[in-house]
Amino acid sequence: MPATKRKKKTNAPSTESARTTEELEMEIFILETKKAIQQAYQQGVEDGMKRFFYPPVLTKKDLMEIMQIELSTVTKVVAHPTFPKLSPVQASYPRDEVFAWIKRNTSLKSWMSLTNLMLNA
Repeated sequence: MPATKRKKKTNAPSTESARTTEELEMEIFILETKKAIQQAYQQGVEDGMKRFFYPPVLTKKDLMEIMQIELSTVTKVVAHPTFPKLSPVQASYPRDEVFAWIKRNTSLKSWMSLTNLMLNA
C-alpha cells in the first residue's frame, strides 16, 4: 500500500475563510450604511413635513405652536426688531423667514439675549 501524505492542520485561517470574513464585514458595513441613510432620509422628510405643514403666512397662534410658548411671550418675541413681519398685514409673519430667524437665533447666547430683551420690555 502506497504511503499517502497527510496535510498538516494549522490554526491559521485559510485565505478563503479570511476573504469570506472580509466580505461579511463589508456586507455588514453596507447594510449599516443603508440603514443610516434611510433614517436620515426619514428624519428629513419628517422635518420638511413639520416645516411646510404651516401656511406661508403665520399667525400668532401658529407661532405659539411652533415655538411652544404662551401668547404673551409670542407678543414679546414678535416685537423684537429683527423678527420677520409682513408690513401691510398686522400680526402676519412669513413662514420661511420665521423658520430662518428661529434657526439664526437658537444658540443659547442668542436666546439669553432675546430673553433679557423681553424681560426688560
